[in-house]
Amino acid sequence: MIATFQGVREKRTLFFSSPTLISELLERAGTGLAFPCLKQGKCGKCKVRVSGKTSPVTGQEKDLLTDAELEKGVRLACCTFANGNILINYTIPENYFQEFKQKLLKFSEEFDNNNVYNIIYDVGTTTIEVCAVAKNNGNKQYFSFTNPQIAFGSDVMSRLKYAKDHSLEELRRCVHEPFELIKKTLKPEKCVVTGNTVMLHFFEGKDSSGMLDYPFTPSDRFGYEKGGIYFPHCVSAFVGADVSCGILKSELIQNENALLIDIGTNCEMAYCKDGAIYCCSVAAGPAFEGFSTSRGETAKDGSIVRVYLDNGKICSDTLGGGKPSGITGSGIVDLVSVLLKTGVLKKDGYLKDNFFIPGTEVFITPDDVRQIQLAKASVRAGIGTICKDNSVSKVFIAGNFGNALNIQSCVDIGLFPESFLGKTEFIGNSSIDGGKLLLEDENRKKLGELIKKCKLVELAGNNEFAKKYIENIDF
Repeated sequence: MIATFQGVREKRTLFFSSPTLISELLERAGTGLAFPCLKQGKCGKCKVRVSGKTSPVTGQEKDLLTDAELEKGVRLACCTFANGNILINYTIPENYFQEFKQKLLKFSEEFDNNNVYNIIYDVGTTTIEVCAVAKNNGNKQYFSFTNPQIAFGSDVMSRLKYAKDHSLEELRRCVHEPFELIKKTLKPEKCVVTGNTVMLHFFEGKDSSGMLDYPFTPSDRFGYEKGGIYFPHCVSAFVGADVSCGILKSELIQNENALLIDIGTNCEMAYCKDGAIYCCSVAAGPAFEGFSTSRGETAKDGSIVRVYLDNGKICSDTLGGGKPSGITGSGIVDLVSVLLKTGVLKKDGYLKDNFFIPGTEVFITPDDVRQIQLAKASVRAGIGTICKDNSVSKVFIAGNFGNALNIQSCVDIGLFPESFLGKTEFIGNSSIDGGKLLLEDENRKKLGELIKKCKLVELAGNNEFAKKYIENIDF
């Protein structure tokens, strides 16, 4: 039986063998849907629209859903079984708001009401991360939640099109409303809002239509304070404040021939050469962040985070132990590496059938392999274009995905060149860490000077990039 998960701009598929709760299927697919009442059918917050073979409507659903909702096929994921092939539309932003509110409540319970806090709010395409810094002692506390905009597409281009064709205000609300609730709860003294250029436009409700088509022109590059919120500089439409924060945090300008790379849905790079900082951006898609592949998910208890060979046997490690529910982006990179070594996966990307990780129900499909193949070719071509044939002295790897990577696996699948081995340094979420530095006026001035040294390497229509992309399609 096949479950198809419909987003506004994407579809995912999942195979299952017996009647299964839709809530379990949603978790397996890594949709990030929250279940505030722990799947007891009490809160009515896990609404999805379904069509196909399902169990009858329960009494709990009749109490929590309107007749109009039931007529439209709206069901509660925690109360409904999929009994055959089924289409599930999970694109309801309110479900992601529930996840956020749960996490904010838990987050706020740990705070000292007598302290004053500063907030860094990092708006990622897939995940929003929050850091609260205590003013009196510098203690830091973090939490993250799924960007509710994912209901309107997994990548920035999908959302830019949605903003133009439907509602910019709806996208603004998805990222602005959580921020306002955080401010109301924590009452911060200073705030820094960072993220890629598109996300900052959505946060501020600015016209984003110029970034949808060539020459990809933002209406603002930020680099100022407004209403008590500081917005770091952006270099271009797709090299944003998250990269400028990373440039500041890594002290890239002091490391000749060093490369900063932040691999996410949008992969951004900065390369220091002869006192200048060359920047570019490539579309990697959400596969590396645990979205869009059949069993991909962001890291949580039950996620397979590592796959490796032990005496010729394929083994895996699961976060928190227990029954594996899915696999993270870094785990998928490991898995592809192992399948290449064992010959199950061919260099051209051919995988005969779905491959199940031994001892689990987690698998990778030929379509999943294709997504990884295209994403890694894009990243590798970007590296080759921005660095040209120059040797790289050091590689700063930023972002949550980067922190979990096995560099050897990255080399095995062709994501990184072999010359990167022994030169990498993981620097965590440099967008957040750079944002913390920007709480101080001195560092804001420093960033302003660094931005003047940045030069955009445009990849759209770049023949060198296109050539390297084709060269790197095979593993």
